[in-house]
Amino acid sequence: MENSTCKEEKKSEPQPSVTWWKGNILVDDTYNITPQEVVRNEVVLTDLQRSDLLVEITCQASNTNLTKPRIGVVMLDLNLRPLEVKVMPRRRPVSVGWIAQLTCEARGARPQAVLTWWREGKEVEGTTETVLEDGNLTMSTYAFTPRSEDNGKSVTCKASHATLEMEPISDTISLNVHYAPQLRLALGTSNQHSAIKEGNDVYFECNIKANPAVTEVTWYSDDEQLATNLSRGILVNNQSLILQKVGRENRGMYRCQATNSEGEGESDVVKLDIQCKYCFIKV
Repeated sequence: MENSTCKEEKKSEPQPSVTWWKGNILVDDTYNITPQEVVRNEVVLTDLQRSDLLVEITCQASNTNLTKPRIGVVMLDLNLRPLEVKVMPRRRPVSVGWIAQLTCEARGARPQAVLTWWREGKEVEGTTETVLEDGNLTMSTYAFTPRSEDNGKSVTCKASHATLEMEPISDTISLNVHYAPQLRLALGTSNQHSAIKEGNDVYFECNIKANPAVTEVTWYSDDEQLATNLSRGILVNNQSLILQKVGRENRGMYRCQATNSEGEGESDVVKLDIQCKYCFIKV
């Protein structure tokens, strides 16, 4: 609701009429004369819309068609809630160790929208803000260095208004953080380090966390790269390594490596020690 008053001192005859106009449309012609002989017309504008922003409302005082009316102009300036908020980029991945930058845009607010950033429900600091298009477009930038554990976590931008009571509107994205493979090598659940005997089958599992997915997995025994060799009882199946009917020749330090577009990762080393019932050393 907007309240505007127009008045004209009664210094001429006949009595002037004081009216309000919106373009060529008469808005209000109900005026009165105060004890001080001032002709007064107070208009109350209700149900204002966004389309009324910066519209000119004209007060016109006239007494005859022979004289030019005197006019005064009021321009409507409105407080407006933000209409939309958007975080960009939405799907572009970010990489561990490199500074990532997200931008939030809020449109439709007047004056500028109040923008805040949130990660996993907690507000973050250290953002920068820019106002464009006379406050209609507000932009905020959030820069951070992502970690691998940030992959899949949510980032939200909220837009509110400094003076109007409103529930903030928001936009949320999930972080797509790329990182080199992280590996952990383990013996299969049926194997125990202290109970592996000659003739047993041994299972290794290379547990991998990576984003994006790995393109290659490599197995090593000491410094020898392993590949499937049925005659030696070696079966390599991507993240799994099976050693069939092991003997003392299978003793050694085992590890796995994996590669994706972010780089290469290597597991810890697992020592395979085999209990030999009839082990002997050739001379």
